[in-house]
Amino acid sequence: MKRALLSLILVVGGSISAFAQFFSAGNLAVTHVGDGTTALNGFGNNVAIDEYNTAGALQQSFPLAQTGPTPFSMTGNATAEGALSLSEDGRSLTFAGYQSARLSSGSLAGSTAAAVPRTIAEISVFGVITKPVVSSTAFSANSLRSAVTDGANNYWALGVGTGVTYMGNNASAATIETAQTTLRVMNIVNGDLYFSAAGSIFKVTGKPQSGTATPVAVINNVGASPSTYDFAFNAGLTLAYVADDRTTANGGGIQRWSWNGSTWNLDYTLAAGGGLGARGLAVDFSGANPVVYATTTEAANNRLIKIVDTGAGSAETDLALSGTVRAFRGLEFTPIPEPSTFVFAGIGAAAMLILRRRK
Repeated sequence: MKRALLSLILVVGGSISAFAQFFSAGNLAVTHVGDGTTALNGFGNNVAIDEYNTAGALQQSFPLAQTGPTPFSMTGNATAEGALSLSEDGRSLTFAGYQSARLSSGSLAGSTAAAVPRTIAEISVFGVITKPVVSSTAFSANSLRSAVTDGANNYWALGVGTGVTYMGNNASAATIETAQTTLRVMNIVNGDLYFSAAGSIFKVTGKPQSGTATPVAVINNVGASPSTYDFAFNAGLTLAYVADDRTTANGGGIQRWSWNGSTWNLDYTLAAGGGLGARGLAVDFSGANPVVYATTTEAANNRLIKIVDTGAGSAETDLALSGTVRAFRGLEFTPIPEPSTFVFAGIGAAAMLILRRRK
């Protein structure tokens, strides 16, 4: 009796890899810390990247291993860790953490990088997680919070105490910006590095790999003790949204900023989280009214929310809860493949069906 065994193999970039569950274009990716049992703490918590559709339905989850040769953790009670950034070429997501299982004592952020290496993790459109950068020197005894890539094996990271650092692909870390050293979220916008500090969003022209760059404040947040996290600009750099984790009563929420040709001006602030504020942010600028997605600021069991911006006072819709003893952190749209690379189930890459027969 003969049986046919059907195998699916993806041919990506000239190499063959086992089939992985790919992201769907237009969905949302969220950094998720905590396993639902262990308290969010400074010793280290489990991390996963969750995929939701824009109606708030969980599609799948990509957990990072806390065991094995390259375990990965984040500080669960550090609200500034876990930022998620889309690569410049749109084909992967990057985030930063620690190459460590949960510590029995002490803090991940306070550990030396020699004892607990700092690492940049990357997840491709195919759901494949790699750790292209591991450093035993960078961000030692400090928190590593955010990382970006241009999609060409170049990586930049930021956190506390160091500034913006070029980390290459396992290359020696090179600090390229030292004027601002307590930083939160970084993105690549129109070919330039942008990053947030507590009170402002800064720009470094280009994507330098060495030397010392001078950051320029692009948007200066307003009010008492501003607390800027993630941000998003439209393609023309005429409209921006900024997440601030202060309460609405204190100026926080999701701020809408407009460029008048010479300066950025605050238009209004959208209440987020029922007035609690926001940290993670992703904005769909494609329609007449931008659609804003954000993560709220509860310590645990926080929310993924949606606001269609029709003006000041636009209503919020709660899409999903992170779960008990868990928290959402960073937020981005899912990566998409290069259109010419793949055509399978309506989504682009070269695929090959191999039919093997055996007796």
